[in-house]
Amino acid sequence: MNQDDGHPSYKEIPIRSSQVSINPLVIDEKGNGNYTWEEAILEEWCSGNGTKEEPYVIENIFVDGNDSEYCLIIRNSLKYAQILNSTFQSTHGYSYKEAGLRIINTTNLGIRNNTFLDHYVGGIYCANSSNLNITYNKISNTDSYSLLLNKCIYINVSYNQLFNSNFIGAYLQYTNYSVILCNSFQNLEGAIWLRESNCYNLISKNNIFAKESSFEISLGISIRGNSIFNLIKNNFINFTRNGILVSSQNNMVQSNILTWITLTCIRIEGLNNSINDNQIQGHSGISLLSGSVSNKVFNNSISQSRTSGVYVQGINNTIFNNTIFNNRKEKETYGIRVDYIASNNTIYQNYLLNNSINIRAWNSSNYFSFNGTGNYWDDYHGKDVNDDGHGDTPYNITNHRDELQGQDQYPLFWDPPLIQINTPKHDSVFDENPPKCNFSVLEGTIDKYWYSLANFTHTPLSGSLNFTINESIWETLSDGAFTFTLFANDSKGYIGSDTIKIFKDIRAPSLKIQLPQNNDIFGLTPPNLSLELNEPNVDRFYYFLYNNISQTQKYNISTFPLVLNDSGWSLFFDGPLWLNVTVIDIAGNQNSTEVRILKDITKPQIIILKPSPNAKFGKNSPVFELNIIEPHLEEIWFTINRGSENYTFTEQNTITVWQWLDNGQYNITIYAQDAAGNIGVSKISLYKVSKQNPAISGYYILLIFILLGIFLRICLYKLRFGNIDFTKPKIDMYKVSVIKK
Repeated sequence: MNQDDGHPSYKEIPIRSSQVSINPLVIDEKGNGNYTWEEAILEEWCSGNGTKEEPYVIENIFVDGNDSEYCLIIRNSLKYAQILNSTFQSTHGYSYKEAGLRIINTTNLGIRNNTFLDHYVGGIYCANSSNLNITYNKISNTDSYSLLLNKCIYINVSYNQLFNSNFIGAYLQYTNYSVILCNSFQNLEGAIWLRESNCYNLISKNNIFAKESSFEISLGISIRGNSIFNLIKNNFINFTRNGILVSSQNNMVQSNILTWITLTCIRIEGLNNSINDNQIQGHSGISLLSGSVSNKVFNNSISQSRTSGVYVQGINNTIFNNTIFNNRKEKETYGIRVDYIASNNTIYQNYLLNNSINIRAWNSSNYFSFNGTGNYWDDYHGKDVNDDGHGDTPYNITNHRDELQGQDQYPLFWDPPLIQINTPKHDSVFDENPPKCNFSVLEGTIDKYWYSLANFTHTPLSGSLNFTINESIWETLSDGAFTFTLFANDSKGYIGSDTIKIFKDIRAPSLKIQLPQNNDIFGLTPPNLSLELNEPNVDRFYYFLYNNISQTQKYNISTFPLVLNDSGWSLFFDGPLWLNVTVIDIAGNQNSTEVRILKDITKPQIIILKPSPNAKFGKNSPVFELNIIEPHLEEIWFTINRGSENYTFTEQNTITVWQWLDNGQYNITIYAQDAAGNIGVSKISLYKVSKQNPAISGYYILLIFILLGIFLRICLYKLRFGNIDFTKPKIDMYKVSVIKK
């Protein structure tokens, strides 16, 4: 069977194919038994001469006790002897001394690779003996104990398998300087009990567990009754109700592993015991009950408790340097619980993390720091500005009503350095030159600092708080935004950081003037400026105007579209101008572009060559001949007598509406507009004189109505009296003549 955590493996000696069956017997060197050793060697199952080099050996015997009180008794033996590869079974009795093998007042005996089973009281009983080696034996199905050592000294119990006992595995009383090492205890009521004055014993590397889930060991290891200076070390205890109980003094419980303990992992009721370096997981971690005085609990790892990691009822105990974490099975699972009757206990340098409640105390007469050192509480919300390793404000210890029961004046707390990047600023933009950096340490003291930029991390630096980003790193970066994080650690390795975003921009901005376009013409009003820009990090724009003679100042641009400055525009007369626009990004890269435009503030000049002023025309329109002085002429129109309707000349330069005009004087106003919107005006007066068609006089109109009336009366008469003969007119028709003037 292999053991973990440095526990050696069992090495069983092969049992011979056949064993000699014998009856229960007693070997007593004083002659009060069946044999002395000298007599026993005459039997086939015994050999040797009792020396260290050639001990007496009882080997390969099978003893069935047949419910007697023993199978084999060795008594009053001082010679070297061994019992090997034998089987002892079926004894019965009522005294604790009754067992399969009884060793009494004996020394220098080895009991190795034997099997003990079905004993009503015990498997092996040793009393008043010394220098015994009990190794590699199997002891099972006993009703009281597997092994009992009574008033023994220098006993080695190693690599044995003790299982299926209704009571105790290894029971020691008044036994000193002995070793219980690397044994396996399984399915017992109790594994190892030291009762009544057992001193200076080593209980180490034993494996105590309940193999069957339905079976639970009541108690793993128990140290009681003035048992002192015993070392309980490196044992593995699993699936027991209680792990280790110490109700005596001056013992050491060290480096044990206890898991799945359903009640208390380690329970202390004595004084001056040391409980250290244990790994504990169970219902309740370490309990210092009312009888516990001046014990030291330190360097333990305690987790997964349902009630509390450390429970304190005793007095004058010291609990320090333990890690108490993940005790949160219930809403009110405590890392440390200090009871009403607990007093004068000192609790310091413990680390409490991720517990439901780190600590509750119901007594104010305990101490939560020692010599300026407190505990680490993961729910402490103070600061350690001066980096002395202690919080600057106390940690309050309260009861369930939040009533103050004490304070940790020096809570262990070491926050990382608080640093701040001063330069570069967040969202700063840089060209091909790497940024210069400066930072401040707002809290704490730093040891080294380093930075990451994009996917690069620079090696740690120290000393000055000013540095320049590594040139080779900066050169590898393309244009864009990058995360720059500065890290700084302190002497304990705690790391603080600050992060900003910076930009690299080495490309000139892309710039295009959309409006005005090349050779656009403008008058008194300056043009609107509209740009097409591709640059995320614009710092500023400006523009200026110039021609071959002068240039304006540079005007900053803030909004789009922009109307050019009036004062700058007014500096120039008619003619071509150049509009130059420059954009500069935050990194200092710049680009310029320009467009040629024309300024024209002179009105078109209209000279009327024909017709002459005050000329007279008949029904035919006059033909106009104009001389318009304007290089950018766009439109010509005219009005008649300042009317609201605008007319244009025909292709023959005539006036279409002239023919419908009455005779009279007409004032013709001619307009000419250029591309800049300037309008020139010229006027001329003309007369229309033409013959009129004769008009129909009022007399003739009256005559027409009379004749029409007569005709209608004749028609009505005919309809009434019959046909009328029109061959002979009744009325003479009037003749109307129109006189043309």
